[in-house]
Amino acid sequence: MRSLILPLDSYEQSAADIRAMAAAQDVRMKRCMERKGLRWQVIPQPPAEAPTELNRRRYGIIEPKISRVFGYHMTPDTPQRKRYDSASRERLRNLTRKESVAAFGHDGESGCDLAAYESLVKGGKPDYSMFNRISGDTYEASMKDPRVLKAMSSWSACMKKKGYDYSHPVKAASDREWMKSRRPTRKELATATSDVSCQKSSRITRIWYAAEKQLQGRVIKKNSEELKAFRSVTQARNEAVRDALKQD
Repeated sequence: MRSLILPLDSYEQSAADIRAMAAAQDVRMKRCMERKGLRWQVIPQPPAEAPTELNRRRYGIIEPKISRVFGYHMTPDTPQRKRYDSASRERLRNLTRKESVAAFGHDGESGCDLAAYESLVKGGKPDYSMFNRISGDTYEASMKDPRVLKAMSSWSACMKKKGYDYSHPVKAASDREWMKSRRPTRKELATATSDVSCQKSSRITRIWYAAEKQLQGRVIKKNSEELKAFRSVTQARNEAVRDALKQD
């Protein structure tokens, strides 16, 4: 169980949409800088990676292979992503003071960067505060579902038999001890492996996912107008991005 698609996911931008937005903004940034007689290097977006598993860690780490190799640490970026990030940092380091101010303003949040972004969102900006609140509320509510609480108890009991004391998988994944090292320790790998094993026996991920999926279905009906407006603005922005890339 890797991809956990929830009802609210259909309202968000896809990974492809986000990449296209970044590419269009970079090209618009170059055009703005050139109007000021300054340079801006456009860095092509890295090739599309394998589709990101949706909600991959929403309920804790759930993949056996990942737990055995990386523990609770994030999987490393692809070589293409690393080269892109390195080139982006190098671009910023090579800017003169005049170019930096033109690109980002004296406050670091305006200039051509802001102008490029705003040229792509003329149709309005999605109300992410509303969306994130709804998404967060369903997540919190799902944790109080009797079925989920029972599964959490079963998972926790399984972990205790293996020598670990956590109330649910997200607690295990967010243990501050794992943040102390750049690489997963033997203890972290052992904990993560036991975690995933106990998830399988307790069926907690499937139960938790099913509970939140049901809750999101209800909340979408309850907030249909707000979410419809959110999707409309997002789609308008995606269309503006596509048009910008065709023109540029």
